[in-house]
Amino acid sequence: MKSTVPLFVLLFALSISSCSFDPISIETSGIYGNVYDVQTGQALQGAQVSINGPDAGSELSDWNGNYRFENIREGNYSVTAQLGGYEIFRGDAIIALGEYGQVNIPLERISMLSTQDVFFTSSNDEVDIVFTNLTNIDVELEVEEDAAWIFTDYYRFDIQPGESKIITLKANPILGANEAAVVVNVVNAEMFNDDIIESYTIRVRR
Repeated sequence: MKSTVPLFVLLFALSISSCSFDPISIETSGIYGNVYDVQTGQALQGAQVSINGPDAGSELSDWNGNYRFENIREGNYSVTAQLGGYEIFRGDAIIALGEYGQVNIPLERISMLSTQDVFFTSSNDEVDIVFTNLTNIDVELEVEEDAAWIFTDYYRFDIQPGESKIITLKANPILGANEAAVVVNVVNAEMFNDDIIESYTIRVRR
């Protein structure tokens, strides 16, 4: 007797064979790390970390300073990081298939000026100090003068990136002091909590 195979069984068998999967599993790669202040070791939040290579991407470090890129292809990558008030970080990473490479990012603060001594003479009781904003963010300068010894023209003022400001230090003619100190705080004007970026002490001597 001639047997008959139902058509739906053949179709089902064909569908199984045509949908067979590649036995090789797909492996993923990634880059991760931590962004921190190279001088204090403090984790830095909000740094823009970017990678460029077979894949590209950018993200901000979290409140612990951590960042992570996942599901990227193997290959050579450049890693950069930027944060206001800090030097730009540039690094490299070679990522193999299925590998997660760690690239920790130490950021170094940008200095606006060097701690310095200012000298008065008997014929000149005023001296100008020039402050230049070398960072890429808006900053404010807070001048904490020794009021009993000297006076200044400004106490707090804003400086745009690349801009310079002059403050004038004046000796107090009544007290006739021979030495004083002025503290200048550099504040991140883009933050609401008056985050001090750097602090300088300028000694004034006669």
